[in-house]
Amino acid sequence: MLQKWTEPFVHNSPTAKRILLVEDEPIIALAESQMLKKAGYECLVASTGERAIELIAGGEPIDLILMDINLGKGIDGTETAQRILEEKDIPIVFLSCHTAPEIVNKTERITSYGYIVKTSGDTVVLASIRMAFRLWEAHQEIVHAGEILRIIASTGAESSEQVFRCLVQILANLFNSTYAFISLIDPQDPEKAHTLAVWTGSGLGENFTYDLSETPCAQVLEEQWCFIESNAKEKFPNNRLLSDMGIESYLGIILKEENDRPIGILAVMDTKPIQHHPWNQDILRVIAERTKVEVHRMRLERELVRKERVLQSLLEGIPLPIFHKDRLGRYLGVNEAFCRLLHKSKEEVIGKTAFDIAPLRLARFYAEKDEEVFRQEKEQMYEAQLQDGSGTLHTVRFYKSPYRDEEGRVIGLVGIVLGEIHES
Repeated sequence: MLQKWTEPFVHNSPTAKRILLVEDEPIIALAESQMLKKAGYECLVASTGERAIELIAGGEPIDLILMDINLGKGIDGTETAQRILEEKDIPIVFLSCHTAPEIVNKTERITSYGYIVKTSGDTVVLASIRMAFRLWEAHQEIVHAGEILRIIASTGAESSEQVFRCLVQILANLFNSTYAFISLIDPQDPEKAHTLAVWTGSGLGENFTYDLSETPCAQVLEEQWCFIESNAKEKFPNNRLLSDMGIESYLGIILKEENDRPIGILAVMDTKPIQHHPWNQDILRVIAERTKVEVHRMRLERELVRKERVLQSLLEGIPLPIFHKDRLGRYLGVNEAFCRLLHKSKEEVIGKTAFDIAPLRLARFYAEKDEEVFRQEKEQMYEAQLQDGSGTLHTVRFYKSPYRDEEGRVIGLVGIVLGEIHES
């Protein structure tokens, strides 16, 4: 099961950005810090590389580092940056009065988001800082998208129920929302939907059925997706569920089959506003695609179970003993008539081979005849002995036929015990 994701996918506004200015010249540091504060940034000053490392190591909240290269005595700006990046991934912009190639080259081996010449002027410095933040956020988007895909891919080996539970938890954590759910439209009543998984903030909730009318979900089905940043309950005043839950915001996307037919909704809801970002819809699409794949798998598995039940019912209705095996000779299924003949239960037969339930002499003979079916890829009929659970030998007539997969390869056989049974 997915571990809890503790870091929600949110971004601070530019006015909340906090910059660490690493500058050893007091007058320059004062002028630059005043310029940054005037531009709306918070500014913290460190006069040495050692002090900058100390602040970062101590957990001081910093959004960007403006790093002078020449810091006088002690370690210089490039070494300071390297040590900081070893401990924390944070955007660093170098600030220097030097333009000599050997100085600039020292910074190229370090992951940085710009190199500013001090004499460039305030306008250039501030523009470079804004660009550094945009580059940083783009980098974080790439890292974050990779993490999303890794987590979603890791759900592939689990059951559909587990996958849906993981996906709603991912959704809630991505958008830092209290609620997340996946629901499918009722095929018998398109005005209703049934949830497949629900996240309630503190954990997984019980699945439920709800009316689609007068809900944001109905808007999703009409417009492909829906984003209500705030006042959701006021926009749907007749929806008591939204009112009772105190829902303030909603973000949802439609789930469709390959033929473009709507099948459900993927959504998050919160008791506080959900921040609007252009990538909201992209993230929902990624998770919606994974959800659709899992819904398809779930339906295929349910259809397979249904067909197996129908087939088993047909087999049980036939009075003749019937069995089927794979290429390794393992019994994959038998009917009650076959079990009565052997005086064994299904649990004692299924998954076993003839060598587990018959004398060695007979088991070898059965295996040889089975191999003929696989090799010749055609039906066979023969008489042979069969020993029941009491040790009594019977002479019976076997009919066996190969069965194939979708690509026409023989993957097993079906057998029937025909004719009257003669005790010997």
